[in-house]
Amino acid sequence: MNILLITPFRPDEYKDVEIADGGIGKWTERYLKSDISEKHNVLTVNTVLIGKRLMGDNQVNYMDEVKRTIRIIKDLRRVIKTESIDIAHFNSNCGKFGIIRDYYCLRILKRHHIKVVMNFRCNVPDWVKNSMSIRVFKKILFFTDAVIALNKESEQFIHSYIPVRTTIIPNFMTQ
Repeated sequence: MNILLITPFRPDEYKDVEIADGGIGKWTERYLKSDISEKHNVLTVNTVLIGKRLMGDNQVNYMDEVKRTIRIIKDLRRVIKTESIDIAHFNSNCGKFGIIRDYYCLRILKRHHIKVVMNFRCNVPDWVKNSMSIRVFKKILFFTDAVIALNKESEQFIHSYIPVRTTIIPNFMTQ
């Protein structure tokens, strides 16, 4: 089975550098090294931060975000063109700019009839608040075949818009 994992992870050129790679990046690294990923052909599109934010600066640079979005969409199109994808696992951090980028990526996936599991790595009601983000969020759910949510509050929020199949998998700490 060919699984496309759309997620942030530490780029090879930063393996020995202290960067701001959060929980999703660490989860991705563990998953890609696990026995589970070896049972399937796991392909990746890296959604990692770029510019000063990668080094820990919290100030959003909109030009960097545009460049990042273009890179992600190009990488996504390249993988879809060269590989036969059975399913995509999409990790979303639910950021204000990211939710729009997620929507465009999902449109591309659906245009190619690829099943999508959307993994919202946030408490969704905290991020989807204004009318624009709610509109985009509804469209994201429309393109999604299944959802992974962190908690019951997120699941209920998701179901208030569309009855998509949802599984709750909370964040966890490992020793």
